Amino acid sequence: FMALALALREHARFHLHAAMVADGTDAWLLVGSSGRGKSTTALALAQTGMQALADDFVVVTSDGSVCPVPRAFHVSSRTHRAFLSERAGEALPDPDRRAVAVAPREARRRTISALILLEGIEARTRVEPVTTSFVLGRLLEESAIAVVEGATRVDEQLEALRRLASAPALCVAVGPEVLTDPRSFCVAVR
Repeated sequence: FMALALALREHARFHLHAAMVADGTDAWLLVGSSGRGKSTTALALAQTGMQALADDFVVVTSDGSVCPVPRAFHVSSRTHRAFLSERAGEALPDPDRRAVAVAPREARRRTISALILLEGIEARTRVEPVTTSFVLGRLLEESAIAVVEGATRVDEQLEALRRLASAPALCVAVGPEVLTDPRSFCVAVR
């Protein structure tokens, strides 16, 4: 993975730990570390008609647009039961996770119309507004290669993340209703 991320940099393409969904021309990024609910949130939004395009990583271009990286979604057994029970999927080394083909093989570049910064799983869904500087900080956290000593194109990556950070954004803690009532969850984040 690190070799791929470094090779992409040479072409002004930058890794970001995020899921991606789209609805026509609107594309949303769901940004967060592992276990914060990216895949589950993407699948919940798909229940409302959005298209789940990526669940773990996307590529940000130097102009701030984003390409999904289509691959199997890696989901917990609870998320699998809630959204994908008709698809068996492939067991992963973690006994509670499965890889399930979900996203169409589309890697078209898109401009992001909204960012959801995921804080993790909590007792109930919480949605809060955030500042652009907070968004930029989180984007940097989730594309940490920008701070690796000797990395190439750091200025380009920072500019791409600044452009991305200008999209409307919310900070969201995901509650259990994302699994039991995805429509009400999606109303809260829309």
